[in-house]
Amino acid sequence: MKLLELHCDYVKYKPLKKALKSAPELSAAEKEGGKYEDCLVIFASFEKGDTDEVAAQAALEVKKNFGEVKAKTVLVYPYAHLSSDLASPDDATRLLNKFHAEVRKFCPEAGKSVFGYYKEFELKCKGHPLAELSKSIRAADVEGLGGREVKLKECVEEMVVSDSLKAEEKVKPRYYILSPDGSLVPAKEFNYSKNKDLAKFAGYETSKNRCYAQEPPHIALMKEHGIADYEPASDSGNLRWMPNGVLIKKSLEDAINALCVGYGAMQVETPIMYDFEHPALKSYLNRFPARQYVVQSDEKKYFLRFAACFGQFLLNHDMVISYKNLPLKTYELTHYSFRREQHGELCGL
Repeated sequence: MKLLELHCDYVKYKPLKKALKSAPELSAAEKEGGKYEDCLVIFASFEKGDTDEVAAQAALEVKKNFGEVKAKTVLVYPYAHLSSDLASPDDATRLLNKFHAEVRKFCPEAGKSVFGYYKEFELKCKGHPLAELSKSIRAADVEGLGGREVKLKECVEEMVVSDSLKAEEKVKPRYYILSPDGSLVPAKEFNYSKNKDLAKFAGYETSKNRCYAQEPPHIALMKEHGIADYEPASDSGNLRWMPNGVLIKKSLEDAINALCVGYGAMQVETPIMYDFEHPALKSYLNRFPARQYVVQSDEKKYFLRFAACFGQFLLNHDMVISYKNLPLKTYELTHYSFRREQHGELCGL
């Protein structure tokens, strides 16, 4: 069983349509969805092999966090996207009801989102250290415990955040549409009647809502055709590639290599991790609005590189280059670039 716990100022959701044909019809109240304030939202994925004991143990873990963050209520939200090894719909429904019943023992007013429906939702997550927790509870961890509480590992890690990212959260954006004739019109006042696609794009950018009402079609296709899939043993966004996917990637790489060599460029390769305190990189990192993966080695911190060219700049800086070498053309095909995206910022490929 996988859990993602978010302490939110508010959360609201509304069912839109069935995701499972077997999903029951909704009552009038259920169709309206719900809204909760100062709420601990529990996104839960039920997996093959999960038992009632697992659901009960998960509720004990939630109880602990509920007491620590001092939220007013709890919302249990079934969320299939935390796992690629899901229980059957019937088992998931039973476990969801069991889990919700256990949660209501310490929070009688705890809510439960409907199962088997595509839903739209909106939330505002708080920013304290316990506001975001993820947990994994397996049957092997609770087998034979008879409901006794056990201490499971939690990962509450201080995320390294750049100055740029901190500043970005405080910025109040203003959006404009720049027309080909040079006129600048506020996005809210622009006439989109002749450009529906631009209206969609502007709405996507200004709303900052990255939730999707239904799973994008390419996710099913990438699995069906054996291209790529989620890797539950890794972090979000780090996919595993099957032979078909590797073949496609290698074919693209071969084409790009041929193109670059045709331009007269030479291929280079640079490290996947760099020192946070490197004088040429520290100020650059603080201007780059992204979260990094951090590797601790003794007393030093390194970050796993993101898709940028600083590795080549450092390499070229130390090269002895004659005017006879100019123009100097180099390129790199990075096989691994990392950004530590937050939940909800990622979707399939």
